[in-house]
Amino acid sequence: MLEPVPEGDTIYRLAERLRPALVDRRIVDAKIAVAEIRESHVVGSSVVAVSARGKNLLIGLSNGLTLHTHLMMHGAWHLYARGERWRMPSFRLRIALMTEEAEAVCFGAPVVRMLRTDRIDKDPKLSALGPDVLGGAFDANEAARRISQNPDRTIAEALLDQRAVAGIGNVLKSEILFLAKVHPEVAVGLLGEAELAAIFEITSSVMSRAVAPGRARRFALPGRVTRVTSRSQMGRGGELWVYERRGEPCFVCGTPIERITQGEDARSTYFCPKCQPASQETR
Repeated sequence: MLEPVPEGDTIYRLAERLRPALVDRRIVDAKIAVAEIRESHVVGSSVVAVSARGKNLLIGLSNGLTLHTHLMMHGAWHLYARGERWRMPSFRLRIALMTEEAEAVCFGAPVVRMLRTDRIDKDPKLSALGPDVLGGAFDANEAARRISQNPDRTIAEALLDQRAVAGIGNVLKSEILFLAKVHPEVAVGLLGEAELAAIFEITSSVMSRAVAPGRARRFALPGRVTRVTSRSQMGRGGELWVYERRGEPCFVCGTPIERITQGEDARSTYFCPKCQPASQETR
């Protein structure tokens, strides 16, 4: 089963797992529960590319179309052998792509649509995305410029804005700010260039390690200690610095981890009040 959590590193790994099963394979059948997508859009074509763009998964086809999915909070992609019994109820099906050997099945994703491949860069949803942390040449300066356009917003809320920087999810947001020693409620406008640069340097390092193949992921806290997090545990709590550890002692100083909710969606943020002290100017 492929991981259904919409962090950017998860979608990157999802693409890596789907790629060998789909690329250069012909789609011989499909099951579709999206009114705007027809079998003729996919059946008979071969898959030419599978890629991640922030939290978006793109499956390019030989007929000049691309399948775009976004899992949001509750979507999932599963990969099965042909004829294998699905481990999720069929009423959650959105689209299933069948090759001769495999079935790639998308369940519960709110965003499932077909795009013309040659117009992806002009698509309003995808073209609005900020620099992709895992997209190759990550432009930290452009990410800082975009985040700084709304100086009154808290840094925790800003990091989740995919129009500013693509790929950071709720789990990594808390972890990145802990490693950067930045309180989640500080306003973006109160952070200097050096502080923003440090946040994005840590972001790039954490997410690059998160997708490194075949090894545990090490997250270093500069000047203090290092904790090793296994691939299976990362992003699920238990071995993270702060995420979902409310009331438990900080691994660095022993202070109980705190939890707050932020933004219109009341997203949870975890932090250490000693390692990430609030100034009088935080909101």
